Amino acid sequence: MESDSYEESIRGGATQSLPIFIRILSSFAITGIFDPEFAIPVSSKPPTRGNSGHDGGQLLTWGLPDCITMMDAEGATTSCTSLADLGLGDRSSQCAYEACNLIDENPEVDTLQNTQNSMEATEPWTASSEPSLSTEYDECSRVSNEILSRLRSEISQRRTGQGSYPQQGTSQLTDECFALFGPSSLKKFTQEYWSTWYIHWPVLHRATFQISIASTGLVASLVLLAASYSPDAATRELARYWADAVEAMVFEDEFFGSNTVYSALNGACLEKRLRALQAAHAMCIYQTFEGNHAARRRIRRGRFNEVVAMARELGFQNGRHTDLQYVTEDTFDWKEFILKEELIRTLTYMVVLDSGFIIIYNSVPRVMVPEIQADLVCPEACFQATTESECLHHLLAWISHPLWKGRRMSIADAVQVLSRNDLDSETQQMFTQFGDLNLFVLTSALHSTVFYIRNSIFPFDQASAVLNIMRNWRRIWMLRELMRFQELFGTPAQPLENGSVQGERWKQTGFMKDALQFWLLAQVMLDSKNSGRLDKRSGSSDNSSPCQFDQPSMRDLKRYLGKLGGIST
Repeated sequence: MESDSYEESIRGGATQSLPIFIRILSSFAITGIFDPEFAIPVSSKPPTRGNSGHDGGQLLTWGLPDCITMMDAEGATTSCTSLADLGLGDRSSQCAYEACNLIDENPEVDTLQNTQNSMEATEPWTASSEPSLSTEYDECSRVSNEILSRLRSEISQRRTGQGSYPQQGTSQLTDECFALFGPSSLKKFTQEYWSTWYIHWPVLHRATFQISIASTGLVASLVLLAASYSPDAATRELARYWADAVEAMVFEDEFFGSNTVYSALNGACLEKRLRALQAAHAMCIYQTFEGNHAARRRIRRGRFNEVVAMARELGFQNGRHTDLQYVTEDTFDWKEFILKEELIRTLTYMVVLDSGFIIIYNSVPRVMVPEIQADLVCPEACFQATTESECLHHLLAWISHPLWKGRRMSIADAVQVLSRNDLDSETQQMFTQFGDLNLFVLTSALHSTVFYIRNSIFPFDQASAVLNIMRNWRRIWMLRELMRFQELFGTPAQPLENGSVQGERWKQTGFMKDALQFWLLAQVMLDSKNSGRLDKRSGSSDNSSPCQFDQPSMRDLKRYLGKLGGIST
């Protein structure tokens, strides 16, 4: 028997995972939401910053692998982990404390002192002990040199208040930069990116990605994302140390921004502009999870607005495949298909990151549901194919499948379909084939609408189409769980998680597999809005609606979660 209430969902199994969500938020370790037990192999340590003053082996990272999975149902408990439990009770470990503290973003801490930069523009930037070049280095040398040159230029032009950049050029600083962005490091970290962060941000096409021809800003951003998974604390700290400089480099790229001279309509520039957008988005992700107080605030209040503005210039409506139903072996253009699919996925993830800011910080949505005219993403088997013939094989299976044949659907279209009172059996069956990423994106888009409902001064209309979306999405997800499809639209479904096959890990599903928990949170918010209206009628002074926006403390989010079955935050 189906129920619209979140209590019914809890009885269905969600009660095991929500306490972990609450515990993570309560301990302010929200970045540990992905893969707690996964760790990349330990490699040689980079030079340790001499002025860090911390024991690298004891440094708690503001990174992904150090905490439990936010929504993992195994080992769930209702207890809350305190800062002391995390080893952060001693504020003498300032680097670790600032990295993990989300309670307050103190402007006084973020104030940067105006220092005289002693690095002159004419000084050469080379590693003091650069390894001899080999065949392995050749592929990455040009990109590495350009990254090092741009970082050097960025530091030499540093201005007060821009970020916590290195203050002067020294041999140690040069070695540290080379340890992170030298040719061998680029190769190492980009390879590790595919086995770590990629499953949570699957917008790049692995089979055609090459460092030698990739955007320098994008490569540098991927290095930082991969470094956040490093088991070595010194590597994670080094990445955070250079993050502000890389961020500035990325956002000053000539192809980035809505005011650039390069037109989005120019086909020759489209790929370069897309890479610039991807690099900027990657830096928003990194700084949100790994950055210091100032960086996190700068991203959600400023940088992400620039990213969304550029996405609008590229056009959400342009994120659509054309005439796939007429594709044949003779007419299929793999490169064009992959470029368009990367555009679709990059635009789609605007909604995902935006919903993250909405949920965690109660930020005002930057992306509106009606404007998300980009297609739903294609089946993962098509995007993960390593050859043109393999991609075409899966593509033909997809577009000829009885549930999809002759159709096309954008994210906005899908939300509109879900808003109907009743969905026929065929439509429900079609939605069950969409895959984890598409269904997760739909819940992310839903949170944009829920934001305006829960923050409205007007009563919540119980006949609202939002309740239809909630009911229909839940029904579709339950059908998927019951059926356990091995194929989606005739293509192989993504493999179940298997830590023993690290080489294939990039083909698995990331945190979007927990989309049900984000649906549940939306249900909690809607029910809280309704209960707040009833409290007012009874004369109660309790009002569940958030009264502050852009809250670094996540106070209102924890208050919503605290309404669940006696679970204390």
